[in-house]
Amino acid sequence: MMKRKLLIAIMVLTSNHFFAQETQFENSVFYINVFINQNNDVWVESDLIEFSNIKDEVKSIIYNHPFKLDEKIVYRVFADQNLPLGDIVEVEQELFQAYNDDAKRERYLLDIVTMNIDGSNWFQKVDDLKLKKSKV
Repeated sequence: MMKRKLLIAIMVLTSNHFFAQETQFENSVFYINVFINQNNDVWVESDLIEFSNIKDEVKSIIYNHPFKLDEKIVYRVFADQNLPLGDIVEVEQELFQAYNDDAKRERYLLDIVTMNIDGSNWFQKVDDLKLKKSKV
């Protein structure tokens, strides 16, 4: 009986250690931020990028980033809420063509005019906001 209790205690302590490690890896995320304004201008991080160069820019960012074990990539796409969804999806497709290995996307639709966000100030403005992901 004592051996059984000891075995159970060891199993509980060991499993807790493995679950804690798994949670640590889940929190390891590398974000790539993309902004699309009402004119379909695209910024990858703080650089204005031509549509045809999105893949190359994203590849450059990813391949120059020192990754941690099991680090995940999340594309955060901030776009004007009045843009046609197809325009946003085209940009997202370019992102995933650049790097798709277990990458995810978060989409934020913004009222850019009311929020007074333009290309030059988008990163600072968005960083100050508490945004909720779009379900679209």
